Amino acid sequence: MALQETWMDNTVTDEMILCNLPYHILRLDRRGRGGGVALLLRDHFHYKRLHTHFNRGGISCLSADITSANQRFRIINLYRPPNAKQSDCADLMDHLDVILSGCHFDVILLGDFNLDINWSGANINPHDARSSKYVSLFENHNLKQFVNTPTCGSRTLDLVLSNNEQLISEVHVRNPLANSDHFIVAFSIHASNISNKLVIPYPDFANTNFSLMKEELSTINWEALFDGYLDIDDLYSRFCNVLHQILDKCVPLKTSHELSSNYPIHIKKLFEYRNFLFYRLHRRGVEEKYSRICNKLSHLIDRYTRNQEKRKLEKMKDKELYNFVNRRIRDKPPQIPDFPDQFGRRATSNLEKSEILADYFSSVLIRDDGIVPDYSNVPKGFPPLNDFIIMPHTVVKQLRKLKVSYSITFDGIPQTIFLRCRQELCVPLAHIFNCCLRLGSVPTLWKKSIVTPINKHSSPTSPQDFRPISITSTAAKIMERCVKEKIDDFLDSHGIIPMNQFGFSKNSSTTDILLQSTHDWTMQLSKQKCIDIIYFDISKAFDTVSHQKLLRKLEYLGISGNILKWLESFLVERTFSVKIHDSYSNERNVTSGVPQGSVLGPLLFNIYLSDLPATLDYDTDVKLLMFADDIKMYACYDEGEAEAVTKKLQGNITKLMSYMRSWQLTISLEKTKVMYVGSKNPKKTYFLQPDSKIDECICIKDLGITYDNKLSYAKHIEKVVANARTVMFRLLRIFKNNFPSLLCRLFKLYVRPVLEHNSVIWNPHKGKEIALIESVQRTFTRIVCLRSFACQNSPTLPSYMDRLRRLNLNSLVIRRGAMDLHYLWKIWNRSTRLRFSTFFVLRPCRGRTANFNFYVPAVRKERHFQSYFVRISRMARLFPLNFFRIKCSVKKILADKKLKDLLQKNINGYELISTK
Repeated sequence: MALQETWMDNTVTDEMILCNLPYHILRLDRRGRGGGVALLLRDHFHYKRLHTHFNRGGISCLSADITSANQRFRIINLYRPPNAKQSDCADLMDHLDVILSGCHFDVILLGDFNLDINWSGANINPHDARSSKYVSLFENHNLKQFVNTPTCGSRTLDLVLSNNEQLISEVHVRNPLANSDHFIVAFSIHASNISNKLVIPYPDFANTNFSLMKEELSTINWEALFDGYLDIDDLYSRFCNVLHQILDKCVPLKTSHELSSNYPIHIKKLFEYRNFLFYRLHRRGVEEKYSRICNKLSHLIDRYTRNQEKRKLEKMKDKELYNFVNRRIRDKPPQIPDFPDQFGRRATSNLEKSEILADYFSSVLIRDDGIVPDYSNVPKGFPPLNDFIIMPHTVVKQLRKLKVSYSITFDGIPQTIFLRCRQELCVPLAHIFNCCLRLGSVPTLWKKSIVTPINKHSSPTSPQDFRPISITSTAAKIMERCVKEKIDDFLDSHGIIPMNQFGFSKNSSTTDILLQSTHDWTMQLSKQKCIDIIYFDISKAFDTVSHQKLLRKLEYLGISGNILKWLESFLVERTFSVKIHDSYSNERNVTSGVPQGSVLGPLLFNIYLSDLPATLDYDTDVKLLMFADDIKMYACYDEGEAEAVTKKLQGNITKLMSYMRSWQLTISLEKTKVMYVGSKNPKKTYFLQPDSKIDECICIKDLGITYDNKLSYAKHIEKVVANARTVMFRLLRIFKNNFPSLLCRLFKLYVRPVLEHNSVIWNPHKGKEIALIESVQRTFTRIVCLRSFACQNSPTLPSYMDRLRRLNLNSLVIRRGAMDLHYLWKIWNRSTRLRFSTFFVLRPCRGRTANFNFYVPAVRKERHFQSYFVRISRMARLFPLNFFRIKCSVKKILADKKLKDLLQKNINGYELISTK
């Protein structure tokens, strides 16, 4: 499908146009008023977009090459406005001449040319000199024009040209799309295998007959089935074979059908009547009637779409609705480009591309160097963890945590089967798991993973622009969770994972590590100290963990016996295969790394780095914080301590680099940065290696939060607001309904989290920033009121506060205050890694008041005064004693009228937004 004069810009996403339809879209958006072209191609087409395009003076020209089994042709989609400048037209003709001359196969040139040419006679008759030049261009390249009837009023402005007369046939002019003044031009392309996709039935797991399946499973004698198994592979294959036989009975097959509009009968009849009038437009009085019917049809379709949308969305739970919106609002990933192979040949088939990506993913893996690193800093002497038994009720507990997923793994059993049949499968799974532990072995199918390549950015050009996402067996994940519980208890009881490590740890989050670091920095700045912060990046951290070194460290810690044997079997001799659509690469061996996509992978990585802090010399001056593989080290000093402290920081950098080499990990020089904080900072130069200087940055994105060397979050707030506005307008464009409750629900689920993520870190105190954040919700409520209540006796638009009351919303500034309070409650109740006594001081209450008396330290710097722990201490003094005794949430805080009134009276910025 080729579209001209699309009027699209960067505020319109691909998914707004596609709406989950099986198409890829190629766009060339307008630069000013009008213009823009697009090509919509079925998702099984193989195409390559030409990087040479023309987009100037309202003229848009987009080209793409489409390849079938044994044929290739180029499509050129063009829009030329009627008032195009002569100089722009001359440049366009030069551009067309280049892309036509450089093409040695069939070409289709189509679009809205706006040329005054009579195409209906035996001879082409251009009516002006400009049109004559285009006719000469067409003749020079042997292009024949196939549209001979008017496409806009009485003129033929929309053309289809090709250098192969056999390629184009069945050209018809049909009624316009919506209220366009141009007719649709439809034609057939004769290309081998380009539109005939092989239709293969596939299992429809969403409509599985679970009642029959549970009944079948309950009749199986698992003890007899498993009796006399040869090894763990034989045991698991018996289990899978039985499940596959039952799945064949209970899961229907499904085939993909062509898309069709399922409108009600009155709209279908109106479609037929409109088409009837279209072919009689030449008669007197029909044109006015045709226009009236088109407007009525458009109105009925809009109303039907709104009602269908409301009925569908109201049935969904929040999580289901979020996933549905996510699919609608996010752009479809671009087609994987044609990579060159090792011989320089372009890979065009999915199989060839999967092989190239598999080669790249395996190339980043390492082999153990045989060097035994220093284990002296690894804690030891703990009672060993060597064996345990997995009970069926434990398996049911883990199965209940699964999410609904129909993705196929190597064993052919999707996750939803385990979830829905958990009571029937817990006994055989527990038996299999215990046999695995007893034998210290993992089924071969659990070691195989299907890797899906995910692009890192919107325009990937090489294998380096993709990252692997693995899909592993669900049964393996369940056993991993059972093993992880035991290892977690062992690690927690002996304090093996250091307090510096916040990643993948119990009760820890990015909020904890960011609060701890930013609080320390603002406190040191208030003491007139300078801060040097080093941000380290480990290249391919999870992929380059040495299996031998990891297993040796586990044994050193006390994890031994059958558990260690099982972990060794789990890690070694793993394979992966890259999947692109229906094509799979040959299997590749995994020689290093913790399995990504697995449950145990993050935990094993934490264990691998568990002794890093013990190798460094850090204290009150030099500190280390880690979130998985994100490491930052910083030093705080005043003018007299500068030389000694910065020398100590450089010494720790050297030790860290030595540690990484010993454990075969690599620090990326390009991504490792230093930021200097403090107006009098001497900006000491630091080195990873003697000849590798660490580059300075003045602004950095740290675990999703952007701040600069003044610890200002202004850029982060601007970015968050821009993202939230983009998402909000996408939602309002995609969803056409005018039901305020549904629109507000969408806003709460999809827009508000963008504005509130980790707000306890960056909660602004400046009126300008507070108003900027609030402007997103202000705009949303204004649009909703105009869309939903415009005709309900509302002569003027209500004020912002009235709109909030009418839509049952709270202001964002009040919500951020409630989030501050909720996080204080979490710290008090030890629901985070942060300890209350570290950041707060409680004074005894005076008199008979029932208020907490938080000590608020005297601070000199505004940044420290507005930091979380200082501002929440000021606020918490005003709240009742029982606040910390009840189970708390942001929703409960806002539902409590007394707490909400206290927030409104004392929150910074509430008066600003309530008076506008």
